[in-house]
Amino acid sequence: MAPVAGSLPLPRPLRGLTALAVALCAAFAVSMIPGVRPHPGAIAGWDTWVYDAVSVSSTLVCVWRALAVRRERLAWVLLGVSLSASTLGDITYSVLSAHGTPGTPSLADAGWFGFYPLAYAGLVLLLRARVPRTHASSWLDGLVAGLACASVVAALAWDTIASSAAGSTLAVATTLAYPLGDLVLLILALGSFGLQGWRPGRSGLLLGAGLVAWCVADTLYLYGSARGSYVEGGLIDLLWPLGMVLLALAAVAPIPRTERREHWSLLALPTVAALAAGAVLVGSAIGHSQNLAVTLAGGAMLAAVGRTGLSLRESRTLIATRRLAHTDELTGLANRRALLAHLSDAIAAGGPVGLVLFDLDHFKEINDTLGHPTGDELLRRIGPRLAGQLRPHDLLARLGGDEFAVAVTGAEDERVTRAVAERLREALDAPFDLPDLPAQVDASFGVALHPRDGADATELLKHADVAMYRAKREHTGVELYREHGEARRRDRLLLGGELRTAVAAGELELYVQPIVSPASGRLAAAEALVRWRHPTRGLLAPAAFLPGVERSQLMRAITERLVADALALQGRWADAGLCDLPLAVNLAPANLLDRALPERLAALLDARADGAGPLQLEVTETAVMVDAERTLAVLRELRRLDVPLALDDFGVGQSSLAMLKRLPIQQVKLDRGFAQGMIHDERDRAIVAAVLSLGATFGIDVVVEGVEDAEVYDALARAGCELVQGYHVARPMPGDALPAWAAAWAGLPAP
Repeated sequence: MAPVAGSLPLPRPLRGLTALAVALCAAFAVSMIPGVRPHPGAIAGWDTWVYDAVSVSSTLVCVWRALAVRRERLAWVLLGVSLSASTLGDITYSVLSAHGTPGTPSLADAGWFGFYPLAYAGLVLLLRARVPRTHASSWLDGLVAGLACASVVAALAWDTIASSAAGSTLAVATTLAYPLGDLVLLILALGSFGLQGWRPGRSGLLLGAGLVAWCVADTLYLYGSARGSYVEGGLIDLLWPLGMVLLALAAVAPIPRTERREHWSLLALPTVAALAAGAVLVGSAIGHSQNLAVTLAGGAMLAAVGRTGLSLRESRTLIATRRLAHTDELTGLANRRALLAHLSDAIAAGGPVGLVLFDLDHFKEINDTLGHPTGDELLRRIGPRLAGQLRPHDLLARLGGDEFAVAVTGAEDERVTRAVAERLREALDAPFDLPDLPAQVDASFGVALHPRDGADATELLKHADVAMYRAKREHTGVELYREHGEARRRDRLLLGGELRTAVAAGELELYVQPIVSPASGRLAAAEALVRWRHPTRGLLAPAAFLPGVERSQLMRAITERLVADALALQGRWADAGLCDLPLAVNLAPANLLDRALPERLAALLDARADGAGPLQLEVTETAVMVDAERTLAVLRELRRLDVPLALDDFGVGQSSLAMLKRLPIQQVKLDRGFAQGMIHDERDRAIVAAVLSLGATFGIDVVVEGVEDAEVYDALARAGCELVQGYHVARPMPGDALPAWAAAWAGLPAP
């Protein structure tokens, strides 16, 4: 896990010590400005004191930071100790210089040499902490940059420094060890940038800059000493304390977040470094050959060659990965990601775009019957079958499962895109010759167009999906998206989402519509009708919110709430003197599939008030036919509870006469269309008479719905109809208003 960037929890004195080191270094730099320094060369006492003060304070900052913050502790301990070793070498050299010029090697060299391995180890540990997972390309980038810069430094200064080495073998080795140690430090410092993707953060940048400043100071000092041009107290002497202060600032800087980002600019510095190494090799070939510089440059070039080969391999892998990311594994067609990208590009280009979405009807049956391998083989053959029906710039994609889509570019109007859909549909008509047996496949197609049906690819896909499911639902084969029709569906879906909360909040209200005898005018029963007192839309009728939930689990909770409210209402009617009045509650398809419904209703019925009339349940033939055997079993259990059952909307189903025989019903409610037409249509009058006769034959009560006027009411009374319901009798009313209405209907004083 990569470290998280953020400020370190550092104590305030440590920050003050860091500020002191910066101030001392700044004062040392100001003292070197011509005019401020009284004379060229060193200022006795001042230079040594300030140099040692900067060195000690920077060392304390690194060590204190390591002790105060656990993260990267060992790395900063080593870096702090490396500065301590260098400081000890400086102090030792000052003491030895007081008694004459120290020889080479001396005790001071022990401290100075101690700086290098400790700094190497600290830097490596820091990189391991900040870059726990490195790429080979990052290593090679850093190696190219480090070796190339080292080769340039060696080409410029090595011969001069090496030629000045004199004395014993140990003295020569000591003199040459410093530039070699600096070259290694330079390689590590620049390599650390590469390992961090050339984005080392403030801490990494300060650390690298400090180490590079140290290397430059050493190199310039050795080079100037070899040529006799070094002057003590010059600008070179500023680079060592500057490097120390930069290390101290790196210690207290926030730890960077190391994230590798692939971008062409990451190759810029390694490329420049490789060119520099090439220049060193060319210069050595033309002029004086320098073995160390050539060796370092050759290493840089080899690393650059390796980096180039790795880049080519990564590029091939990236291309293959991107191709796989945009390809459906099973069919080899474009996938959803590729389709959305293609649509987005086409929309951005500004031209008209069409989308055809389709899926295979009853594909699950093929999988279940013939097995998934056969189903997969069918899906693989869709692409080759449809390829000949597509235009050159159209894109066929598999979105998942048995769902496919075609992006139609340059679709001037809906006719072009619809023609593509029709051709695809015709192409699928021919049977597929599968290994087991030929398979006939049908499909439903939805069409959406940009910009009419969607501003972007996602919206276009959503609307094509809506159109496709309308084609599937209505068995039309191909449907175009129509905004006005879908607005109502979206509204119902939105209300369906709010309905669960409404049930819990008690926003559903029970309205009732009376059922009377036209012959005597007697109030015989009532039907419960639900209304939703919506907080913002007002009173909503069932058609506005029930169709979307009639087959869902939520409908079970709604029905139980309505039954409980109906039983409570009958209790209040009994208290108002309206005793033993039947009240009918409608059951939805989800209720008829619920085997636990009879048991729950039994518990509600056991708790109803004395004097309450019987509860009646109404079902439609459509609801029964969802799963006839299962619903019949539930209805039989309800009859065992002595709950009367009624068949609603009789006469509009596909097998209503058969239902009279199979269902355990005591009442049928003739659909409103027959009553509304019986005055002027002889056939409607004949049907009403036939149903009344059937009811008498079967011993079933018949309620005629939709009685809107007195003429129909009187005609039904003359025909011997026992029960009617409709606006002529009464419109739906709040449940508690029925006793007053009943009294008014009977010509009695209101209760």
